[in-house]
Amino acid sequence: MEDITDNKMSEKLYTALYRISETAGSSISLNELYHAVHEIISELIPAKNFYFALYDEKSNILHFPYRADEYEEYPIARPLRPGMIDEVIRTGKPLLAHPGILAKMRANNMALPTRKKVATYLLGVPLKASDGGVMGVMAVKAYDEGIIYTEKHRDILSFVSDQVTRTIERKRAAEELQKYKEHLEELVKERTDDLDKTNASLKEEIAERKMAEKLQMTLYRISETVWSSCNLEELYRSVHEIIVELIPAKNFYITLYDEQENLLHFPYCVDEYDNYPISRPLRNGLVEYVINTGHPVLVDQLRLMEMMAKGEIEMDDSKLSNDWLGVPLKTVDNRVFGAMVLKNSPNDMRYSEQHFEILNFVSNQIALAIERKRTEGRLRFLSMHDVLTGLYNRAYFEEELNRLKDGRYMPCSLIICDVDKLKVVNDTLGHAVGDQLLIAAARIIKSSARDCDVVARIGGDEFAIVLPWADEQAAYQVTGRIRQQIVEYNQNATEFFVNISIGYAVQNDNAISVQGLYKEADNNMYQEKMQHSQSTRSSRRN
Repeated sequence: MEDITDNKMSEKLYTALYRISETAGSSISLNELYHAVHEIISELIPAKNFYFALYDEKSNILHFPYRADEYEEYPIARPLRPGMIDEVIRTGKPLLAHPGILAKMRANNMALPTRKKVATYLLGVPLKASDGGVMGVMAVKAYDEGIIYTEKHRDILSFVSDQVTRTIERKRAAEELQKYKEHLEELVKERTDDLDKTNASLKEEIAERKMAEKLQMTLYRISETVWSSCNLEELYRSVHEIIVELIPAKNFYITLYDEQENLLHFPYCVDEYDNYPISRPLRNGLVEYVINTGHPVLVDQLRLMEMMAKGEIEMDDSKLSNDWLGVPLKTVDNRVFGAMVLKNSPNDMRYSEQHFEILNFVSNQIALAIERKRTEGRLRFLSMHDVLTGLYNRAYFEEELNRLKDGRYMPCSLIICDVDKLKVVNDTLGHAVGDQLLIAAARIIKSSARDCDVVARIGGDEFAIVLPWADEQAAYQVTGRIRQQIVEYNQNATEFFVNISIGYAVQNDNAISVQGLYKEADNNMYQEKMQHSQSTRSSRRN
């Protein structure tokens, strides 16, 4: 029972850390943050009387930004003096004061009695800043004799104090940054008013500076989307939202060029007139012009006719639009891998040279963000998949086996497959042919499995299928499809035949463990493998 209690407390502690961390990223104020932390702490220990004390080392002043106390009045800022909070700040260590300690502290003028009632317990822990110094104290107090703070309460409060400190630091930094930004904005406004009165030409210069700042912020936001976006689709959508804040971009799409397949893909498209484009081969259009030349282009109807007359393009990609604005997407080594395109409708604002320059300016950062996210996706895929067959790898397979342990997928089945005579093929026909044998076997196994099944290559010549919610009949049907596909494949085979030994096991309840399920399926596979081997020897003798 103690272990269960400890586990539950650990879960509550880590949940509390997560919730405290989440408050730093929310839009609440610093005062609201203190209140939120108070509520979270109250779920861990008795904390009806709770307060923060923050220490300004330069001025030697102790501030009390938040306090909840049944009897004491809200304290004012004061210099450091003899006292419990002051002692925690000086020593940098937690302090748990029971009635005996409090009596001694009062005798030494270190714990002043309240006007209405004397505290029975005091517990304070230091808030240690990133530089190692003590920035303040988080404390709880008890007046009720039924509430007793122990070393366990001290450890709990100390455990969460680091996260509380980081959260306060982040929120304070954010508020200071906001104040600084507001201060800068106020200065800019005052300066702008003065310049308006003296020189109209300087207005344009200020506007350009603001645009430069906005562009720099845009670059930062684009870079941030790489980490904040879960996938490429979300990244494209975030990029579109950012572009809309700079340029009218109601009709917007991103196209990527697959050089090996010579195809244009359109992973993201928002267009009020055209349907979502499908992947297609390159032709002689505006997108291809941008990709082939590597140059951005702003095309109106007149420019479009000129380009068509010169043979630079052969078709009108700007149907139903006044202007077509496209910029290339390039890798760090200046290779074009796609394009970003804006189109406007007849009633929209016309695109200008400024729009052209803005989109071209941010395109490099967008291209870098897309490349990073694509690389991230490829690395994630490789970490979970077998390079040769494209199936899941053993690491992912073992994770899936662990997921079976909680019984959510019962009845579940496991099929183990082993490619026969792979070594013979490798030795006689070469490893390249052996790889083709494995690929063929993988396709047969994958196509025989259900959509919800997990198919993995778990060894050199060994494959496995995890079948959730599959009884023995379902497992038997999958193995039957594998055998049938082997027969059909071998009827048309010219270079090598595919032979696979198969074994399966079914878990209907917790009577058999996941390890036992694997062992049973593996043993059944080896029995069939032995039968194949004996059959082969008998055929040779005959």
